Amino acid sequence: MIRAVAGIIGLLVAAMVAAQAVGVAYALRRKRDIGEAPDPDPASDEIELTCIFDALQFASTAPAFRGGSLTCLFGGGVLDLRGATLAPGGATLRVEAFSGGAQILVPEGWRVETKVIGVGGVGDARPQDDRPTDAPVLRIEGHVVFGGFGIAAEAPASREMQPMA
Repeated sequence: MIRAVAGIIGLLVAAMVAAQAVGVAYALRRKRDIGEAPDPDPASDEIELTCIFDALQFASTAPAFRGGSLTCLFGGGVLDLRGATLAPGGATLRVEAFSGGAQILVPEGWRVETKVIGVGGVGDARPQDDRPTDAPVLRIEGHVVFGGFGIAAEAPASREMQPMA
C-alpha cells in the first residue's frame, strides 16, 4: 500500500514538474513573440496587459472602460481600475495566468461576475454587500493554472500604486 501511494505521489510530482517546464517554455515563447510592448495608455477604454517574468503596475483612468485582456505568466502585480468609469454596457476582462496572477482593484460599487476555470481562480475580497442590480458590471473570464486573481476595493498599504514618473 505504501509503495502504491509513493508511486502515485511520484507521478504527481513528475507531472507538476513537467507542467512547469511546459509553462516556462510557453512563457518564454510568448515573451519573445510579444517583444517590447509600448506602455499602455491609462485613458484607453480597452487594455491589453501582459506580464511575463515581470511585475505589473497599471492604473486605468478610462472614461468608458470596456475591458480587454490581462495575461500573467510567472509574474503579477496590480491592475487598478478605481480611477476608471465602466462603459454603460459594462466591461469584460479576459484573464490568463500560469504560475502568476494579479490583484484587481475596483470601485466598491461595481458588481463583479467571474467565469474563470482552471487550477486557481478569482476571489473577491470585498464585503458581500448587496450592490444595486443596475450597478456597473465587470465580467472577468478566462483560464488560470497554478495562479489566480484577487479582487479588492483597496490595496494593502504595502501594495498601493505609486505614481509613474
